[in-house]
Amino acid sequence: SSSYFLPRKASRLRGEVIRDYADFLHSMGQDDPEALKVYLKAYLLEPTTSRFRLPLLTALKRTPKLGWEEIDLLLVMFRSSLRPDTALAAHLADILIKKNHFSRKTEPVFLAALEASTVNVRAIVSFVLPRLLKKNRFDEFAIRFYLNALYLEPYEEERLRAKLAGVWCEGHWRAVDPVLHEKCGEVFNSFSQIE
Repeated sequence: SSSYFLPRKASRLRGEVIRDYADFLHSMGQDDPEALKVYLKAYLLEPTTSRFRLPLLTALKRTPKLGWEEIDLLLVMFRSSLRPDTALAAHLADILIKKNHFSRKTEPVFLAALEASTVNVRAIVSFVLPRLLKKNRFDEFAIRFYLNALYLEPYEEERLRAKLAGVWCEGHWRAVDPVLHEKCGEVFNSFSQIE
């Protein structure tokens, strides 16, 4: 039983040391890269209630040119939230657009910002939509993006309507995600009325 108890106790004590050290660094006003790593460790111990989220975000937002290590920290924070943090998503989307970076890892950021209609929504659509259309994507991310971008990109509206109507007609999402399927059905119905 001691072999079970000791690792749990050691893990708990390690967590307390990390939180105490993060508190100490925060009280000293530290926000250098090493302090940010400690804040991140403390944050990840309890991401939903962590008091280290704000110091992390504040320090990262003050940094004029974020490197990939700092961007990865922001992505970790974004992914660890129970609900999408739309302010963080908008901030991250701006950074990723400036860096001209789009990948599977960053897709949820762009979608969260688009679904929340953040202030940079047009820039997000202009950045992401051509990439999706060029690759002719029909995965869940692409379909959700098309649905949310439908009325924001007038030059592509007809093309997006046709794609979403086709998705509904194929019926692949009927069993997998009925809500998504119905949203495509609404586009199909409005598309057929226009015709």
